[in-house]
Amino acid sequence: SAGTQFFVVHQDAHKLDGRYAAFGMLIEGFDVLDAVASVKTTARDLENKPLEPQIIKSIRIVEDRG
Repeated sequence: SAGTQFFVVHQDAHKLDGRYAAFGMLIEGFDVLDAVASVKTTARDLENKPLEPQIIKSIRIVEDRG
């Protein structure tokens, strides 16, 4: 989107491959991802937004030392 937004993909989205840069991955907390993915939304095609704000309270950055 060439902006400051980001989104988390909950399932395979092959149509996005090669079109957007992936910059991270979830390594734990999949139950939280499932909970966020199950909230009620506006359900309008590409403008499918949560009815209630979903807030990230904390993150942990793990460096790849591989």
